[in-house]
Amino acid sequence: LSNRRLLLTLHFIASYSFFIFFVPVVLKVMNLFTYLLGALLGVGLTIVIAYWLFRRNVFENSTKLKRSLLPVAVLFLLVNIFYWQNWIPPVPLAMKDAGIYHNVHKEKDGFVVRYRRPAWYRPLTHDDRPFAYSETDSVFCFVSVFAPTNLEKKILHHWQHYNDQKREWQTTDRLGYVLTGGREGGYRGYTYKRHVSPGDWRVDVVTEDGQLLGRINFEIEPVSEPVNEWNIEFK
Repeated sequence: LSNRRLLLTLHFIASYSFFIFFVPVVLKVMNLFTYLLGALLGVGLTIVIAYWLFRRNVFENSTKLKRSLLPVAVLFLLVNIFYWQNWIPPVPLAMKDAGIYHNVHKEKDGFVVRYRRPAWYRPLTHDDRPFAYSETDSVFCFVSVFAPTNLEKKILHHWQHYNDQKREWQTTDRLGYVLTGGREGGYRGYTYKRHVSPGDWRVDVVTEDGQLLGRINFEIEPVSEPVNEWNIEFK
């Protein structure tokens, strides 16, 4: 508790986390400006408090003040690198639930999803991964995203297939819907695709600015006959 360097670092984490969440909620928009404003407010508040402590002789000299702020600067740089590289989600949005299904349809109070009944030795399976695909099937991707009150953002599903010859992921479709925030259980939506080829697939859930919320990996396995044993859940 007497380590001033640690206390300033912890204060920065708390204030940074708060402002990058708080600013988009207050302004009711999420973009580069709101993120940068929240980030600068977070680090700025920490610097102001450090200077206030320095003026009250908590730090013996300016050199010790700068040394105490050095971890804050390093952490600020690292968090921004992680953010721009899509290694952390674009706060305040966060993916809460996602799955691949044979069918998804909307009802009054939510969505009904249908997936192949899993084998007895896979009791924790709650979607169609791997996906047993016949020519008459469509592949549905269902996602639930947390968004704060009155925050509106467009969400895109990038359907990608792995090309074994080129050894790279290739985007086949970019399908989207508008997400309006405020529901505690997460805002939900789905996209679907027909006429898919066997192999490795994934769906990147991204914002319209290209920020990655999450990724769903799955495999498509061809079958000769359609699946006829189902589990049905309400989401």
